[in-house]
Amino acid sequence: MNISGMIRGLIGETQLSEPKSLELKAGQVVKGKVVQLLSDKEALVQINGVQVRAQLEAPLKQGEVTMLQVQPESSGGQVMLKPLQSSTVQIADVSLGDVLKGIGLQDTPANRQLVQMLHQAGVQLTRDHVYAFVQLRSGMPAQTPPEDWVPAAVIAFQKGLPLTSESVASLRQAVQGPPFHKALENISLLAQQELDGRTEYSPQTRALLEGVRQLVQQLRETAGQLLGRAADGGEAVQGASSSGAAGAGAQQAAAEQPPAAMAQAQTLSEQQEDGPLLGRLMKALGMNHEHQAIKHLEQNLQEQRLHAGSLSAGSPGEAAEAADSLKSVLMQLSQAMDAPQDLKDAARQAVQQITGQQLLLSQDRGAMFSHVTLFVPLIHANGEQTAAIHIQSRKGRNGSLDESNCRLVFDLRMKALGDTLVDVQVVNRIVSLHVHNDLPFTRELLDAHKDDIAQGLHSIGYQFISMKCSPYPSKATENIEFSESSGPASVLREGSLESIYAQRRYKGVDIRV
Repeated sequence: MNISGMIRGLIGETQLSEPKSLELKAGQVVKGKVVQLLSDKEALVQINGVQVRAQLEAPLKQGEVTMLQVQPESSGGQVMLKPLQSSTVQIADVSLGDVLKGIGLQDTPANRQLVQMLHQAGVQLTRDHVYAFVQLRSGMPAQTPPEDWVPAAVIAFQKGLPLTSESVASLRQAVQGPPFHKALENISLLAQQELDGRTEYSPQTRALLEGVRQLVQQLRETAGQLLGRAADGGEAVQGASSSGAAGAGAQQAAAEQPPAAMAQAQTLSEQQEDGPLLGRLMKALGMNHEHQAIKHLEQNLQEQRLHAGSLSAGSPGEAAEAADSLKSVLMQLSQAMDAPQDLKDAARQAVQQITGQQLLLSQDRGAMFSHVTLFVPLIHANGEQTAAIHIQSRKGRNGSLDESNCRLVFDLRMKALGDTLVDVQVVNRIVSLHVHNDLPFTRELLDAHKDDIAQGLHSIGYQFISMKCSPYPSKATENIEFSESSGPASVLREGSLESIYAQRRYKGVDIRV
């Protein structure tokens, strides 16, 4: 009798019947299935073929299968996991192949990099979502690294804008390009240099160059007046809500704006109009260029019908040129046959920057809340700067912003006061202010002008209720992120708008094993 063989067999059977071990590392993605609910907050969960007793901190149904990611907070023998779509932890390399396989993509370095970037930017890794970015990638210049275009593409995606190379290039120029006042200064200097140094230009091109110079000067004058009326905070909402989204591959977004927005986008004379300064500034830039082009085209077609096909007041192209905004002049200059290539490239980039601003001002499609961003060039005694104004609001009638219930964050880089964030919360037209600045006398300065602030807000129909001061957010603590409840805790990551337009994530731990 082979006793040793029997012993080895018994030992082997015993070893086979031993429970499987489960090793999980931070960032790893695993498939989890709720086998049995033991209570409201406890269940048996099968993870990688191993059943474990788990504590639930988010509702999951029995039989539900979801991709889970191990969180770095795991310690002391307890593993913490979240659904993959609710986590921004970098996906572990060992799991990227399985994630790509689940999406239906080949396991290549380019796909690994793209999926990793989309996951950390807050894009849910569904097949449709990822394939939209893969298709966009095929239309991007081969030499453009993903780090250059993915952030802008994520903003376009989260706002529901067309994912085209044109719309992404415009958003990239607005968000990652030079500050807006620098772009205006650059194109103005180039136009002046060409006017001073070249004589062989056609009369049409010289007129365009002169138009660029004059329009930039008008914009500077209007921006200077705007700073003088900084207390008129209601203009930010009014100017943003009246500006449409448009440009290049984004013209579809312009055409789909609600009729009320088109009605508000009327031509203004920058020198004679008494309307809100911010609205005049936006229209002088060409924020409603596409709306005006459509309006003139419709008017011209109607006149053609009335006159049995004859043109009564010039061609649609001539009518569109009459809008005389900076964007329309720059678009014509970028196509001028006798203009040098560097001038046309600068004009094209300036057009992209204006178009990118239009896209940032567009309403978030399909969302209850809208986030819009406005870059405003400011001219003052200490020089020029570009102020970023971020607005969050519920959608009002016809998709407009609700100026009675909204939130505004003014991101300022000032020479005297330094970096400053002004967080404005508006609830039923009652305003509370939270100013972030590192200078020690900021609180005293604000306290001394409380009455002026209250009077200024009262003059435009708002009631001032409270104000507080805090240090400027550091990179370590980040800044102020927007939340759908418009709560006080939130921000803008320095140099990036992705945090504003990213999907709001559940911040609790979902599963403890």
